[in-house]
Amino acid sequence: MKFAFLAGAMALALLASPATAQTLLPQCRNAAGSYIACGSAVLVDKTGTALDGTNPLPTTPGPLAPASSAPLSGSFTTTMVTPTSGAATITGGIVTAGPFTPQAGRDILVQLKGANTGPAQIFTSDDSCATLDALTIGGAVSPLSQWASAPVNEVADTASAISNRLYCLRFTPNGAGTYTVRN
Repeated sequence: MKFAFLAGAMALALLASPATAQTLLPQCRNAAGSYIACGSAVLVDKTGTALDGTNPLPTTPGPLAPASSAPLSGSFTTTMVTPTSGAATITGGIVTAGPFTPQAGRDILVQLKGANTGPAQIFTSDDSCATLDALTIGGAVSPLSQWASAPVNEVADTASAISNRLYCLRFTPNGAGTYTVRN
């Protein structure tokens, strides 16, 4: 008797629920405007439209096109600097290269290659490198904008979309090498 009761209870539990007890999944619209069943795994945008191939999550575009700005580059020795693009001078054993006009919103890459250089630093300027302003973070000179010696291959700053800052590179050459400032 107990066995028959247990068997009956198990069979009743395995039967489907009555239709009145079943619930429908909520309805969502896809990008085409059709209604589809939404489950807990369906992602929707802020309007409640389901995400799919025609309505994907927002993403950033692929690789950026080459920068439109002309790089600042050249070669140097202990006593001479030869710019290949942009301007550069050597005064009192210190090279000042610039100004470099960056493309807004792009990183500023500084490269010093070749012989060991002494200290190097990138500056901003509003007057074509006549006056140099250090890059700062919280009022202190940014460690990302100065180097003890070459080789250097560093992103020093990101050009602001709201500023027309020019960039100038200053370093002390201790031999022969090349420099580049570019986006």
